[in-house]
Amino acid sequence: MGFERGKGRGAAPVGGGGGGETETPVAATGLLTVGGEPSGYMFGEGFTLPDGIDDPVNFTWTNTGGIGPSYNGTQIDTGGGPSAAQLAARITAAINAHAIRVTATDNGDGTVSLENDVPGSHGNAAITLIGSFTEGFEVEGMSGGAGDAAPLTAITGLQRSQNLADLPDPEAARVALDVGYGVGSTSGDHGFAVGDTIRGNFGLWEKATADSPSNAAGIVGIVVEVPTSTTFRWAEAGQEIDLSGANEGTLYWLDTVAAGALSPTEPTAPGQVKKLMAIGVGDDRAVVVNGPAIPVQSVAVQAGATLYKTGAAPAAADPDHVIPGFAANGGNMHNGVGFQNPDVPRTLTCTFPADWDGGDVTVPIYDQYGLFSNEVFVAAGNEGTTVAGTKICASLAGNVTKAQVGASASEVTIGTGNTLGLYFPSAGGPGETLVNDANVAWSSAPALIGATVDTLKDAFTPDVVPNGALTYRLLLNVYHRHNLT
Repeated sequence: MGFERGKGRGAAPVGGGGGGETETPVAATGLLTVGGEPSGYMFGEGFTLPDGIDDPVNFTWTNTGGIGPSYNGTQIDTGGGPSAAQLAARITAAINAHAIRVTATDNGDGTVSLENDVPGSHGNAAITLIGSFTEGFEVEGMSGGAGDAAPLTAITGLQRSQNLADLPDPEAARVALDVGYGVGSTSGDHGFAVGDTIRGNFGLWEKATADSPSNAAGIVGIVVEVPTSTTFRWAEAGQEIDLSGANEGTLYWLDTVAAGALSPTEPTAPGQVKKLMAIGVGDDRAVVVNGPAIPVQSVAVQAGATLYKTGAAPAAADPDHVIPGFAANGGNMHNGVGFQNPDVPRTLTCTFPADWDGGDVTVPIYDQYGLFSNEVFVAAGNEGTTVAGTKICASLAGNVTKAQVGASASEVTIGTGNTLGLYFPSAGGPGETLVNDANVAWSSAPALIGATVDTLKDAFTPDVVPNGALTYRLLLNVYHRHNLT
């Protein structure tokens, strides 16, 4: 199943103004030409295709077989010794399977014509190459787009909850929808129903659950329409939707058991995640909220709180726990073999070999609250060293990439660091004391230890670093005073 987010999600098109006759918008076009030896196109190289509305998409070569979406892009198979015409057909299929607002046409002669789905000058964005091409693959455009996008008033009677199949031009309706709606597709039966909460996970669509931070990360919204078994449409936030069983004033949380389901019961068990997804506004009607994913914190017997959902002791820092190796002379995108999430939310590290020539390394992550970001490890000047990350990683959010294909076969490794993420905000003031519980009974006095608290990312670096046997607690000291007169 392909995680194809974006088609139909751009801002509502802007109508032409200024009076007088309105110029008829013209769609931007482009051309791809397969030249040289298609079977020799290097893994990880390819081209970046823009549509002028959503983020540009990377289409890259692979020889592992099949055509399938990957993180922020699509891999196109060059295996089996394809001719120029055969590879052009594969390129066409990959582009048209993606959510990008560009339609590809196979000309049958090794060339692929491209046309932006939304006419207008916004589509005039150059197609760029990924890697150092010497095999004759050529790109032209996107160019020739003119005028503003079709005004919203060109589609009459459009309602946010209206079934797209009932409209005379469903594709135009998708384009005209406000920010917050999306259309997705899968290669097989997605199994989604209206009302399901869905998320993207390593390029795949799946139903979300609130049983752990990792399973509640990457949520895009609630499914509002299922035209076919391989297509669906979702609302992201702020839309009023049909939601069977909804009652006015009721809060609906991501369910902790049933995948994709909503529940009127707020999660309370340690390790679960509180994520408000919708609020009822009437009979079978609700507004999508898609709030932050907040892990439920464990409350200790004494004043304080355990830091981890399981209570397990964080493992010692490991330089290759997350990714054991990523070669400089391989493809720009890691193939995913050996990926592991950190044992607890914590910082990452990147160990660069002395002869590394693959450039910066980017690791997409979700933090302990389910928020997405990229951890970028800068290579220049750090060859032969281990670089500490600056962000908390609870789980990987996609494939790891490097800036360029190098000549060296040396490998970087991605590991875990000593800074640990809290599941709740920390003020970092004098009223907080970090203790090493060391699995002692609560009747015993835990040993006090020092720590550096980072209030910006709700994290701490203990003076006594994790070793697999230590659990940590944050004691909250409460002070009061009397004014004597």
